[in-house]
Amino acid sequence: MYSPLLRWIPPVFGLVLLVAGCTPPPPAPALAYQPAPAVSPTGEGESIITPTRDPAADSTVGISESAHTLTGVNLRLADLISIAHRTTEQPQRSIPLLSALRVVTAQPLPAERYDVRIFVPDGRAPQLRAALAKALADSFGLAVRREMRTTAVLLLVAPTGKLDVHPVVGPPAQPGYNRLALSGDDLSLLAEQLEECMQQPVVNETGLRSGYDLKLRRPVRDGQPQPIDVDAVRAALREQLGLDLTPALRSIEFLVVESAVQTSRP
Repeated sequence: MYSPLLRWIPPVFGLVLLVAGCTPPPPAPALAYQPAPAVSPTGEGESIITPTRDPAADSTVGISESAHTLTGVNLRLADLISIAHRTTEQPQRSIPLLSALRVVTAQPLPAERYDVRIFVPDGRAPQLRAALAKALADSFGLAVRREMRTTAVLLLVAPTGKLDVHPVVGPPAQPGYNRLALSGDDLSLLAEQLEECMQQPVVNETGLRSGYDLKLRRPVRDGQPQPIDVDAVRAALREQLGLDLTPALRSIEFLVVESAVQTSRP
């Protein structure tokens, strides 16, 4: 069976479902969860962040952003930070929707996963994400700033200027590996998926807007998924989509967590 990493579903103005599996667990927690105060749902809306009860029981990670409401299930704190500070003005440089790789902290973030519900009457994406950012500040004492940094990246490119799709059954099962299927309706999403899988920044410079399906083999060690080798990903991209990854330097956006309150669990 293939494990789908990330799949777009037609939204009101954005809906994502993710089955986690590309990123190793974050380091041991240095910060502890403090319940976010829920704002009265009458007039002002509400913001609720709670630890996922049993993240090991279900690896599904869900993000739903629709009119008035943003909900998330089984998310890392770095995921929530990325979502809260997501912008659409500069899609090639901005923070990917789910990229813990571009969240920079002086101390490890909690290893726990969280569920979130944000409700803002008449709220759309900017208002929902601003409310999530405030909830994160209230719950964890986070102060976050944006910073452009020139760094080594992998460029997702289309050497022929178009997709060259060759559907494949996929790699055969092999001990020590899981098979992974990536799909979506925009190649910028593929760049985000590959960034998580390889743990290297990936920037979409194909200039194309197209759906895709890509099948990969993902190494697993002690039951935990490991980063996928770049050469293996390049070979799959060339064979299945006619795309490639090339190393380069680019100025891309990072989120720097400047402060966070360390507290003990009650």
